[in-house]
Amino acid sequence: MPSGRAASPPAVGDLEVKVKALPNTAPGLDGVSARIVKNVWMAAPREFHSLYAKCMVERVFSKVWKDGRLIVIPKGNDKPLTDAKAYLPITLLPVLGKVLERLMLRCAPAISRGISEHQHGFSPGRSTVTALRVMLSTARYSRACYVQTIFLDISGAFDNAW
Repeated sequence: MPSGRAASPPAVGDLEVKVKALPNTAPGLDGVSARIVKNVWMAAPREFHSLYAKCMVERVFSKVWKDGRLIVIPKGNDKPLTDAKAYLPITLLPVLGKVLERLMLRCAPAISRGISEHQHGFSPGRSTVTALRVMLSTARYSRACYVQTIFLDISGAFDNAW
């Protein structure tokens, strides 16, 4: 989270909605499944809420909630099995961290106010297409003699987990 004011703790109802909406997917390294998290919520909602409230107020995201288990699944795309692109890497993250991420997302509108209006990636309603349109419009209607463009291909940047 950005420096400055701490995030407000989640309302109990917000946390309950996030927990109950968890899909029953494979657990992360800790082995804690969504079913276990849902049962803990039913048994001890006050303690569960206290944990997440403290994380939000103190701006702490536990390192163990960031560690994932990497599994590799063959794509079946007729590439040789010796080719890395023949596999789909999936990182299974701890469910408890996913809950905190979803709580933090409610802060996203406040965080996004500090992002440049020229940002297109990861911005709702914007994409590489809108960025290209802005670039072409600038090039066509600019009074400048030269237009310089830098293209950066990061298509494989998120394919690896540490």
